[in-house]
Amino acid sequence: LRARHAVLVAAGSGVTPMLYILKAMLADGDIARKGRVTLIYCNRREEDIIMRSPLEAFADKFRADGRPDFFHLHLVLSQPNPDAGWGGAAGDGTVDGAPNRWHHAGRVSPDILAQALLT
Repeated sequence: LRARHAVLVAAGSGVTPMLYILKAMLADGDIARKGRVTLIYCNRREEDIIMRSPLEAFADKFRADGRPDFFHLHLVLSQPNPDAGWGGAAGDGTVDGAPNRWHHAGRVSPDILAQALLT
């Protein structure tokens, strides 16, 4: 893969093959040094997010290593708990001020896709 920015979109258990794609991209030193990867991962509810902790830790690792632009994680919930304070529309849902993690409520939209491509 020679893309400068790969955008992966997954829903539910479909995130599993994306993890293998991400692993292969990391094994390619050129992508790991110069590329970017954005994962848009959609679920119904927060409790449905599988592999959440490892994905968030992965994003945090690159931020801590001074490479927050390498991996961006967008978690999208179509049925978020209204009391949980889950993010809003594109641009409203950064997590703890992290420049590479977002929470979105609703469905994947042109705004979320645009944000994923431009950030």
